[in-house]
Amino acid sequence: MESKPRRKYTEEFKRDAVELVRNSGKSQAQIARELGTSAHNLNRWCNKYGEKEGAVEEHEINPEAFRAMERELRRVKEERDILKKALNIFSRSG
Repeated sequence: MESKPRRKYTEEFKRDAVELVRNSGKSQAQIARELGTSAHNLNRWCNKYGEKEGAVEEHEINPEAFRAMERELRRVKEERDILKKALNIFSRSG
């Protein structure tokens, strides 16, 4: 069985593909099918080219907002723990 010859993609093609993933709202797999390449290749290109250009911007958060988020997180964790205990109680009494 002969294998297909390997396709070479230009840097421009790869960057354009990554831009499509970012801006189109479509999944990587869907874009890969449309471009005629593998989802694995597109994923690698997104990892390679996506980080440089689309680096996450660091935002400063004011201390008051940070404390509010900590309070909310603490409240949600308490609710989760209560629900876990309730589930445990109700599952035993069945």
